Amino acid sequence: MLCADGSAQTPIDVAEAAPAELADPTFAYAAGEATVINNGHTIQANAGEGNTVTVDGASFPLKQIHFHAPSEHTIDGQSFDAEVHFVHKTDDGVITVVGVMIVEGAENAAWQPYIDGMTVAKDAEQAATIDWAAMLPANHMTYRYQGSLTTPPCTEGVNWLLMENPVELSAAQIAAMTAAYEGNNRPVQPLNGRDLQMDSSEG
Repeated sequence: MLCADGSAQTPIDVAEAAPAELADPTFAYAAGEATVINNGHTIQANAGEGNTVTVDGASFPLKQIHFHAPSEHTIDGQSFDAEVHFVHKTDDGVITVVGVMIVEGAENAAWQPYIDGMTVAKDAEQAATIDWAAMLPANHMTYRYQGSLTTPPCTEGVNWLLMENPVELSAAQIAAMTAAYEGNNRPVQPLNGRDLQMDSSEG
């Protein structure tokens, strides 16, 4: 299985990224109905049709978000309270994941509909209205590399975009996440010579 034998696995420690002038990803997200599910290892919110991210001219439909606590990626060795993955997948199977780091700070109203789903029972679901765009940091600069899914089968060939700026949630909001699942993060994997870029241009 690639989880053990792969050479381009995720997560990684983001360190010594090569500065590059990268165009920001363009998010065409709209508020809408979502289905929040407890799948046994995280709380996932499935998105409705019509939400996309465009990266270097290619468009990827948003399928779902889910979280890991503590974060899976580290930045210069630093772990974060949690990490949320916005998972996009095209009809022909190309996956692009946008990762957002979570730090403790002010209460974040945009995240509350997702946080309210943290108490969903295992294998149960509930409806929510989520403003996906409002969940993102204001600055869309990213780190980028080619990696994998972080859960079996750890499929490689995944486009990873990690937001350089974290999002603040309140201590209570983070506590709701970790009360649902904690320790569901995969350890960092070796970079194995992969390109790791850091957006160094504003805009």
